[in-house]
Amino acid sequence: SDLRELVESHDPRLIQAMGEDTTWQLTILEGGMKSGAFSVGLRLDLPDSRVVLAETSWAAFKAAFLALRAKVEPVTGGGRWA
Repeated sequence: SDLRELVESHDPRLIQAMGEDTTWQLTILEGGMKSGAFSVGLRLDLPDSRVVLAETSWAAFKAAFLALRAKVEPVTGGGRWA
């Protein structure tokens, strides 16, 4: 798949973060959906060396992000989310 190729090639478009013995990468895949719409790809490297690849539509990812932000902003006063 396109996501696997991006991950295996260490494409610089991947956003990568590490912590708690887990590494994850996130990217936008242009035309990743059958409809031609954007999708979001996620790779998780687990501590036991297993790898999880997941992909969802940009619309679903954006909706999840907005829902999470709505829960955090009242606590942080809309400021920094950390």
